[in-house]
Amino acid sequence: KPNWKNRLQMTLNTADPQARASLEEACRLHLVGEVIELLVRADLPIFGRAQHSINPRRAMLGCTGRARPKTIRKRLREWLKAECWFMRLFDEHWPSSAGRMIDYLYDRAEEPCARTVPMSILGAMIFMEKAGGIAAESRLSQDTLVRSTVEVLTLQLSIGTQPTKKSHMLLLAMVLSLELFVMDVSRPLYCRAVAWLRLLKIWGSLRFDDTLGIRPELMVLLAKGLEAQLERTKTSGPGRRIGWLHFFVSSKATLTGEPWLATGFAIWKSEGFNFERDYMLPLPAEDLQGVIRRPADWAAASSIGRALLLDLKALEFAEGRWRQSEGPLFDLRVSAMFFSEHGDRNWSKSLASLFGAGKEDCDFLGRWIPEQSDDYTRTARQVIHRLQEQIVLNCTKDLGQVDEELGKLEFKDFLCSRGVSLSDAESQIGKLSLDRAPGYIEFLSSGDCLATAEDPGSDESSVDGFSHSAIAAANRLDVTKAFYLSITLKRKFKRLRKFGGCFRTPGKEVREFVFLDEINEVDWDDYCKQCWPGDDAAEVLCAIRSSGEGSLIGDNADSSSEGSSSTEVEECLPCASAARLDGVT
Repeated sequence: KPNWKNRLQMTLNTADPQARASLEEACRLHLVGEVIELLVRADLPIFGRAQHSINPRRAMLGCTGRARPKTIRKRLREWLKAECWFMRLFDEHWPSSAGRMIDYLYDRAEEPCARTVPMSILGAMIFMEKAGGIAAESRLSQDTLVRSTVEVLTLQLSIGTQPTKKSHMLLLAMVLSLELFVMDVSRPLYCRAVAWLRLLKIWGSLRFDDTLGIRPELMVLLAKGLEAQLERTKTSGPGRRIGWLHFFVSSKATLTGEPWLATGFAIWKSEGFNFERDYMLPLPAEDLQGVIRRPADWAAASSIGRALLLDLKALEFAEGRWRQSEGPLFDLRVSAMFFSEHGDRNWSKSLASLFGAGKEDCDFLGRWIPEQSDDYTRTARQVIHRLQEQIVLNCTKDLGQVDEELGKLEFKDFLCSRGVSLSDAESQIGKLSLDRAPGYIEFLSSGDCLATAEDPGSDESSVDGFSHSAIAAANRLDVTKAFYLSITLKRKFKRLRKFGGCFRTPGKEVREFVFLDEINEVDWDDYCKQCWPGDDAAEVLCAIRSSGEGSLIGDNADSSSEGSSSTEVEECLPCASAARLDGVT
């Protein structure tokens, strides 16, 4: 029999964007065929009913219903063990009584086995009875004695066992370092793209399996944040009650103040990464600057994610912002084994609960109770954005509000159990501890934390390592213009900006704008202090003096607040000291 899982991976190197879905359907049909063979051997009722069809085998193809290949494989493997046991002892493919089923349960419990095995056997029996068309009143899985036996064995097998291990949440230092990693233009593009996807899972409350259902071409980046859809997950997909699930990440979901969301989105929309497919994460190219058009499975994604953690840099708070230092965040390679991909999904929900959000709101984060109505989607977007922004607000007010002591203690014990000395373990914990930095709150509230620097090694102005022409192309903007005016909606205050000079992009952070070829093409009220910081402001003043036209900035222009323009989408209040010319409304 073919190994469908390996065949799926080997044959996905194709230009067909629906290749993964098609091959998974082929895998499902193969597994259904094995289920049908088992049902025929057991001579269950569905076999007799199908004989009245012109094509009996085709009539039985729907016996497993909407079950996914993973579910069918799990139930089938469990029941094949039971069938083998019944054949050897009683020469029958199906248990003829509840007593024989109970004997099998006790026999498996004496292996010994995990406490979950009795429930897995019961689940496999429920699945096979439903597939076999056995009437509800005749099902052995509904027998009171069988169910009581499962409960008793589960209790007995649970005695003396270790508590269930939960995945470890990422620490705040790791989330901050991931944001800075996305912004680091010296890193390979693929690594930055993976860091962005990790942050997307953290803020969007996504499982790894959820990323397999993301259609990259359907991701949209708006002024308020990113919106995307999940097509095929555990709870959504073709034939299910919910066909598509939505998830949202606010543009304000940043602990460092850096626009990592827009930067990473530009990477995934750049050449080499932006090809049509029905999964999110492809395998990396050899030089890590591109991708191989094949999906990364769990093993590959896990190894890539752990390698990414080892590449993160330690943090320092200097000159009013978080920065990467020279040393690594993790000194010990064994540290990467402590954190897994499973810890991303509950990060934002845990912090939202910590900061007082109710269960009803937190359920929107993980799409625990999804609906398919437009009203639900609009409500989910608003609630999720509010919760994400609340997390950022509380974390930046006081990093000490997030109690990470238990996680650090478990991490310390893990390192010591792997042979790391106590002093080295404590040193590693120290790198992951963030104390509130002086001036951090004031820095974030000023809006200056969102400023971005130009790449000094490039002739073309850039934002986050991408030329403004590349960003403009992704947003369908006119890249032939060097400048533009941002215009507030109500008061029509006009501020001169350089394309790519700051984090704002026309059509996203700036709703109303006019492109300019020259600085003095039209009149304006003030200029952006981030596009022309410090000594660069002389460029604007020289252009004004040379032409004798345009808006002249008053002597007290330095007192104008650039922070008022940080909410450009809503309204920028004009600077009280900006002198307007006659003709500017």
